[in-house]
Amino acid sequence: MEMNVDTFPAIAHYKGPPLVGFIATSILFGCSLMSLMHYWQFSYATDRRGMKAFVVLLAFWSVITTAFVLATTLRQFAFRFGLRPSPQDPIWNSMNYLLDCSVHILVSGFYARRAWKLHDRALYLAVALTSTLMINAAGAIGAMVTGIYTVDEKRLQLANVFTYIWLGSQLAADTAITALIIVKLLSSRTGWKQTDSLIHKLVVVGIETQLPPAIFTLAFLITYITAPSPAYIGFFVCTPMVYILCVLETLNSRYKLSVRMLSETSGTWKDEIKSHNRSMPACNINITTETYSHSEAAGSIGIAGKRASTHSVARLDDSTDSLPDGQEDAKDMNTSEIRLV
Repeated sequence: MEMNVDTFPAIAHYKGPPLVGFIATSILFGCSLMSLMHYWQFSYATDRRGMKAFVVLLAFWSVITTAFVLATTLRQFAFRFGLRPSPQDPIWNSMNYLLDCSVHILVSGFYARRAWKLHDRALYLAVALTSTLMINAAGAIGAMVTGIYTVDEKRLQLANVFTYIWLGSQLAADTAITALIIVKLLSSRTGWKQTDSLIHKLVVVGIETQLPPAIFTLAFLITYITAPSPAYIGFFVCTPMVYILCVLETLNSRYKLSVRMLSETSGTWKDEIKSHNRSMPACNINITTETYSHSEAAGSIGIAGKRASTHSVARLDDSTDSLPDGQEDAKDMNTSEIRLV
């Protein structure tokens, strides 16, 4: 059956956002593979078992998410291109709620645990963050179920309410967790140059890796409210991969920061040693050399002694001149006195 252009939106409007989402997801999946290879090469052997299991879960969900987006794109552009929407379309679209919610809870739970530990394991903070994540899961499940069984305007309004709860709680959780971590890090500054430099780098890493998912969620929410129905699909399908890539970069930043701090510490020590050497006063070494010479002639015993005393700043010379004819032996005896001025 051919699509009636008077009833359904244009193909570019209806098929464009899912295609853009598929392209973005593919690029993010490639970047995630590079991050996983970096983690395997530099951090996997020395990391804790719990962290290794967490990275395995991230890899699993990245493969599942990309495979589902690929299957959805093939279905739209290869098997059902130009056909009327089918009753199975809401089911395929609603699966994105499950993928997005699962990845968000996994990643946000990781960051929430870090924020909770930074704030001395406060009970109120654990309750607040856990409640926000549970509300997010409830909203996603409600939006998924009502999206599948939407048959009238009342069900559509209920699906919109659940979607607002899901996206609002997700945005609130991301913003709150990021703010808690950054504020605690900034309040931990000690005044020491190296410690404050490390804290500054951690704050920058936190902003770079935790703020992009919140920005994508905000863009998703705004597009869902203001734009026509298919326009939000582009953000819908690629947001889970943004979460996965950002948390992988957070894990890899541990190794990068440790290497950078070691190199900077080594360079700082070298600079301090050079500065210390330049600030030391110059030392002069005075060498006093006393030389005694005696000779003994054949047939008689006569001793003639000579003494010479010199002051110089030079290398001590231990060479001995040859004796004149008729002398049986000659000996130079050198004693040195070194004095720091």
